[in-house]
Amino acid sequence: QTLIADMRRQGFSDPRTSWNRSHVLLRNSVESGNSEFRFDIDGLLLRQTPASPRPLADGATQLSPLVPVDTNNNPGDARMDEDRVSLTLADDTDLQWADWKTTLSNTFTHQRNIRGFLRSNQLVDNGTPNADGFNQSQDRTDIYFDSHLTFSLGDNLDLVTGFSLLQGSGSQASSNFEYYVPLAGGNAPASSSVPVDERTRLQDHRSFSGVYAQADWTIAPRWDAELGVQLNHDVESTDSAYLSSNPAVPASLGGDHRSDTRPSGIVALSYEAWRADGDDVVIYGNYRNTFKPAAVDFGPEGDAGILEPETAQQYEFGFKGSVLQSRLHWDASVFLTNMNNTVIATQINGLPATANGGQQRFKGADLSAEWIFARDLHWRLAYSYHDATYRNFINATPGGLVQDAGNRLEMSPLDLFSTGLFYTPVRGFTANAVVRYVGSRYFDPENTVRAAAFTTFDAGVGYGVGKWRVNLQGRNLNDRRDPVSNSELGDSQSYLLPGRFFEVSASYRL
Repeated sequence: QTLIADMRRQGFSDPRTSWNRSHVLLRNSVESGNSEFRFDIDGLLLRQTPASPRPLADGATQLSPLVPVDTNNNPGDARMDEDRVSLTLADDTDLQWADWKTTLSNTFTHQRNIRGFLRSNQLVDNGTPNADGFNQSQDRTDIYFDSHLTFSLGDNLDLVTGFSLLQGSGSQASSNFEYYVPLAGGNAPASSSVPVDERTRLQDHRSFSGVYAQADWTIAPRWDAELGVQLNHDVESTDSAYLSSNPAVPASLGGDHRSDTRPSGIVALSYEAWRADGDDVVIYGNYRNTFKPAAVDFGPEGDAGILEPETAQQYEFGFKGSVLQSRLHWDASVFLTNMNNTVIATQINGLPATANGGQQRFKGADLSAEWIFARDLHWRLAYSYHDATYRNFINATPGGLVQDAGNRLEMSPLDLFSTGLFYTPVRGFTANAVVRYVGSRYFDPENTVRAAAFTTFDAGVGYGVGKWRVNLQGRNLNDRRDPVSNSELGDSQSYLLPGRFFEVSASYRL
């Protein structure tokens, strides 16, 4: 039996922005004869007062200077709260001729969201409504089941075959409104103090199942092959309702249904090119063909349309290994991924929504290395070159429809680099120092507005004695506030990197 409990609180320099997280996990395991039964209960309580994105006005080349860096334009009672509880049952049985593993999990999640955002084309301080918001309640239930058999067909071949099912249902109820908030974020009204313009409802039911088989075959002493295939079946239906506060606008009901059946799979091959004194070099490559139903958007717009499923074909080739008596570990690879119907953030009638993003291509290289100077002193390095571009995407802009094929995906840097030194003994003094670099990015799919590259510095110290450990970690010590991700809410808006902050933590092992 294992019990894990933790609590965290994080504040930020943006006003009215913080989060509190409480989590508990109870794990039980009972052995009986040739089987083991597991029983887990996992609970999460999350309370957030969210930050707001900063807008990019139409035709501007930088985030609006009218909105201060440390500001919050959400409604006065903004929140993103989540209550989640999961129950997991699992059984592992040795059948002598095979290993049989079964897992059943049920997760219930309740969310309460009160959020808002400035209108990028209405950055004024004249008292008229310049922001849109919503007060939303979400409930979701997810049931996951998997049962599979593992066969050892001789010393060189293992086969896994089984069935999996993900059954999900969810609903949202939103009250949408407009409001005025000063650009500096002060005196923001509560959602309960402004009239509701419209109410939306959405219910979604989905069943995603698959029958699969996967083989791991040691072809020769240095060769290993992996082959996997899964037949996927997805069925989904939605129902929606819309009610305007304007009696002249009629209420409306909507719905959609979709069913897809298609295979997916993987082929992988690796070769140990060299081995001596515990060191080795391995050459590997793989091909993956994937299928995934589009993520459901329980946004306030209440759109009942079901998006096209996401599909991808991925190729990867690389080298990895260790040298100098396993003191230097490294991994270098190149990849090419073609994706179709990737879900992207957009707007419907001025409210946040999602849409299929056409065809996209991701290609590049990843490099990572770790040098072990001593048992407790490590140096790590990671570099990524990611060229993410649209292959086919027609975007609706203020000037009309634009074909963005060949352009880079918004907020996707070409270069990412990090390096750090870590001193981590089990007891006593610990320390770390990390440098991170993020390359330039584009704000928009048309690649007309660029965000500059930036570098941040992290460092931390700690001390452990007995079963206790205390840590102090500083992040973004040079206090960079660069845009790092596009908002899922307002159009042409971005979230900034959180300002310099420090984390203090204490842990005790029972």
